[in-house]
Amino acid sequence: MAARETIGDYKKGDRLNTDSIGESLPPEAAELRGILRSSEVEGANKTRRDFSQRAGSYKDQSRVLAAVIVGGSGIAALASGLLLYGQERTDAAVAGGLLDFATKYQLGIIVVQIVALLAATAATTIVSGRDYGKLWTEARRKAELGRTEIMNGIFAKVQERPGTGPNSLLAQFLQLFVRYQLDLQIDYYVTEAKGAERSSTFWLYLSAAFSGLAAVIGMIGGLSIPGALVLAAFLGVATPIVLSALQSWVTATQPEAKAASYRSAEEELRRLRRSLDTVRAAAAAGDTTKVKLFVDSTQAIMAAENGEFVGLGKLELQTDE
Repeated sequence: MAARETIGDYKKGDRLNTDSIGESLPPEAAELRGILRSSEVEGANKTRRDFSQRAGSYKDQSRVLAAVIVGGSGIAALASGLLLYGQERTDAAVAGGLLDFATKYQLGIIVVQIVALLAATAATTIVSGRDYGKLWTEARRKAELGRTEIMNGIFAKVQERPGTGPNSLLAQFLQLFVRYQLDLQIDYYVTEAKGAERSSTFWLYLSAAFSGLAAVIGMIGGLSIPGALVLAAFLGVATPIVLSALQSWVTATQPEAKAASYRSAEEELRRLRRSLDTVRAAAAAGDTTKVKLFVDSTQAIMAAENGEFVGLGKLELQTDE
């Protein structure tokens, strides 16, 4: 039996969790299971898990704040427009509809406007004072550092007695690395790149729509139709606020740049993966040097991607020297 059959190939939903991985290993990988349960590896696994959860929390918080900023600004702008309509008491064409509503519920509209402005302002202040994009990326960096420490910790013990053959301890480690580090990371980059690209496209089109609207506000005000001036005034208030919020968030989150970084890292890992047959042969021969080079090259690509947005450069990989 070869190590690939013993350890298995990557499956969607795999996670680098040494506890669950150890439990899933067959009897043929008993020695590797023991290494996964060592204190060094378990400690690195806990570090990775903690920072991974923290990164997820920062990402979720950033999404909530984005919704509050954009939504609050839009609601406040809409409330301002309704109040403007409420002042247009001579427009009989709308007197039975929106005008009556704006007049009747003027106090409520003012309250909504104030609350929305407060929420949007508070969220903007939080984003300005606490860079969630940076916090998320730094937490990801530390989580990825935990991933490298896990693999380096396992390798440090494997290289003491690597063995030879297609199902040796070294060959099993290599397949473990391919499944739970290399292939898992490639899938992560593919998924995140698609999400970032969708986000970039959405914000681009939305910003373009509001930019176009801003360009025709003057034309709307010049139309000879009832309520045109009031509508133009409403759009004049609403459009710049929402557009500014959209542009600020795109600048802060950089979805397009992140998508490009993910794609670049994915391509580099796929290029490296093409040498896997050669590395597997080296592992079967007990060549720890070539296996370690493959591991370090993979993790260097991951470290470079993680350092892309926080200005701290590449992570120093943990070595066994």
